[in-house]
Amino acid sequence: AMAFGTEAIIWACYTAGWWHNQVLDDKGEKTQQYDKLQAVNAELHTLGETYMKYRRVSTHFIGFSGEENLCDGNLTPVASLSTGVFNDLRAENGENLLAGQMVSRAGDGSYAIMLCGADDPHDHNPAVYTVSFRADNRAVFALAGDGPRPLTRRDDGSWAFTMRSCEGVLLIAR
Repeated sequence: AMAFGTEAIIWACYTAGWWHNQVLDDKGEKTQQYDKLQAVNAELHTLGETYMKYRRVSTHFIGFSGEENLCDGNLTPVASLSTGVFNDLRAENGENLLAGQMVSRAGDGSYAIMLCGADDPHDHNPAVYTVSFRADNRAVFALAGDGPRPLTRRDDGSWAFTMRSCEGVLLIAR
């Protein structure tokens, strides 16, 4: 949702619901979903303040080989993304990524990409992989749900970092 610019996420669970996998069961006891949502809330708290300094302008599908007709052909995936600020952004082994391109709400010339790992949406085969990009002549940093994400500057001038399946990482260039 964050790659598409969401500004509010509401978990509506006050009682056991009709949904079979609700956060609380019919006795009011926590289900396996409770801990998952607690972890997501912690990640949102870590990302939230910085994320809200930016506004989404577009969303891109990176990778998605063999899925050239996303949304009945209205979305065309790219092998790598170049926005003019972030260039050649991609997962090095072709894993699927969603990239929310963002601009600063303050108009300070900084830009962001909300990058979300979309390689394993059902969590059947989670992986860790390397994402690389260029952001020439800009100071860059990355923030994930567990805090700052280390970036490695390579000899060719590109940047790289690791991310996990289904994880979100906010890249910022100033």
